[in-house]
Amino acid sequence: QPTNQPTNQPTNQPTNQPELERGMRPILDLFLVSNTHSILSSSVVPDSGCIPYVTAWEANNAVSTYVFYDEEQIEKGNSIMIWWKTLVITYQPKDYFSNDSHNLSLYLHNGAMSNKYTQLFLVATLSKSLKPRYTRGDSISKKKIQSNFFSIPVRNQEVDFEFMETFIRAVEKLVIKDLILRSDKKMSAYNKVVKW
Repeated sequence: QPTNQPTNQPTNQPTNQPELERGMRPILDLFLVSNTHSILSSSVVPDSGCIPYVTAWEANNAVSTYVFYDEEQIEKGNSIMIWWKTLVITYQPKDYFSNDSHNLSLYLHNGAMSNKYTQLFLVATLSKSLKPRYTRGDSISKKKIQSNFFSIPVRNQEVDFEFMETFIRAVEKLVIKDLILRSDKKMSAYNKVVKW
């Protein structure tokens, strides 16, 4: 005889989870912004130490070399750096030296949510929001950024750091998967050539 066994069929019952939305927030709501120190390239010896020397390079996460220098001029890592002229925006996981005092360091007020994944998401959305606004002739500054807003995910009026982290982790997995597939194809092609 049939019994009233529970089924695994999905239901259309609404959940209590608030919808994810895109919100515009003042940058200063999320970040403490400060100017960096200024260490000219002529003052450092390339490859003389282990502290990243961060410049306007877009390649290599803006790190041009690793140097030894006055530790009192180190910028704290786990932060976002904005190069003022070209608006190169990077996440710097470790303490670093900066080449220009016009550059900006951004530190999340919510330190508990300050990790690689949320910071990388914030780098992307800061870039999208700020790059159309500034040019070399009208460059960003600590004063100007105080009136700037940027787009971030919010849920129930609160910044959704969990979504940011989940999103970047998913992107990271897709990139790794793509790299593995490309590597496998190259190895397969190499093996065919060797066997031939």
